Amino acid sequence: MPSNYQRGLLAEYVSQFWMRCKGYRSLFRRFKTKVGEIDLIMVKGKCLVFIEVKSRNSYERAAEALTSKQKNRLIRAGQFFIARFPKFQEYAIRFDIILVTPWRLQHIENAWFNDE
Repeated sequence: MPSNYQRGLLAEYVSQFWMRCKGYRSLFRRFKTKVGEIDLIMVKGKCLVFIEVKSRNSYERAAEALTSKQKNRLIRAGQFFIARFPKFQEYAIRFDIILVTPWRLQHIENAWFNDE
């Protein structure tokens, strides 16, 4: 039985592959900053997308797994990324989530605005 860590790595890999099939270009996977880690950083056109991947046994549990604290951490990590790579300052910025369950992948664009 794979560990939670191994399942998380697999979910990130599958999500990255799926997004590439949808026309996104992968910049980084598991990008670490001093304020937190971003699972996937991808680009489509002139849009820079920071993606959090949540893998759970059910869709509901995956959807509930991203807390406000984690969202704020991802925003700070995204700001850190843009400061480190200023060429992306002119890009549109988006925070997405991919919910992974044993039988489903759900990509939610602008996830921070969909839950308000």
